[in-house]
Amino acid sequence: MRKINIDKISVMPKKLRSVIDSLHTRTENNIRMSTEEDFELDPLDPLHLRFINDIEFIVGYGRGYWAGVDEEFTLIRIKDTRKYYWVYTDYSYVKVYAESKEAVEKVLLDMSVEQQKRYFVEMITKFKQESILRGDIELFCGEIWSEIAKVNKEIRNEFQREISKVKKKLKEEHLQQAFSYFKTTEGLVKLEVESGRLVAEFPENIRFEIKEVE
Repeated sequence: MRKINIDKISVMPKKLRSVIDSLHTRTENNIRMSTEEDFELDPLDPLHLRFINDIEFIVGYGRGYWAGVDEEFTLIRIKDTRKYYWVYTDYSYVKVYAESKEAVEKVLLDMSVEQQKRYFVEMITKFKQESILRGDIELFCGEIWSEIAKVNKEIRNEFQREISKVKKKLKEEHLQQAFSYFKTTEGLVKLEVESGRLVAEFPENIRFEIKEVE
């Protein structure tokens, strides 16, 4: 079976879009907030906003995925370089770790939940941190990434929906390919698709369902 190409997957759930839009609005309009005393929010660091504009979001893991763990891992891809990074935060600081496409696909598509947990523990204890963030990292964590991390569950859910759609499309393509191939193969009396299944009928009404081996 043809593998899913993670290079073609990215997500932007509504809550994430709302967070990013609000960050831009804060900078563009310098929003005024009213409490007991009026004060004005400082605009965000342009370097931080540029970083957000230059990345694609793939998936997020953490709170809401493993109960009681106040840590978030978000997989991003740099648009220009197509390189992958895990952005880790516990809401007090941010760390970034590089990962290969092959390793990313293994984590996302092949690993069980327990294997993923062990992978992330190994990441934060053994992986080398990458210096791709610019500007004040503490401000980046507090003002930007902590807000993004709060919607990690939505990022993950959107990723899972996207993967399901891709798998369904691949299955349909494979089914049509198999149908076309077996239709021209001698010895088959009848070949048809029944309720999404490929069924071959041989002489004497002998019927078999043809399944793809994954």
